[in-house]
Amino acid sequence: MNLPASLYQIFRTPTQVRIIEELLKRPNDYFTVSKMAKIINASPSAVSSRVENLGKLGIVRFVGSSEKAKIFRLNTDHPIVKALIEFVNKLNAIEKHD
Repeated sequence: MNLPASLYQIFRTPTQVRIIEELLKRPNDYFTVSKMAKIINASPSAVSSRVENLGKLGIVRFVGSSEKAKIFRLNTDHPIVKALIEFVNKLNAIEKHD
C-alpha cells in the first residue's frame, strides 16, 4: 500500500501534532503563524517550519498573505485530511461509549 505520506511525516513533532489538532477543531478558520503560535503556546519559528511542512504534504492550504503574514487553513479537500477527520470522529465516538 503506497501512502501519500508516512505517519512520521504527518505527526513529525509535538508542535506539528498540536497544529493539526487545532486545525481539525476549527476546519473553517483561517490562521497566521503568530495566531497559531499563541493558540498552541509555541514559538512562531517552530510553527512556521511545521506549517511549511504541512503545506508540502497538502494538509494546509495557503490562501493568501498580508504584508506581514501568510494566511493558511486546513485543506479539507485533501485525502489525508479527510482520513484525519474520519479518524478523529471515530475516536470521539469511542470516548462517548466509555
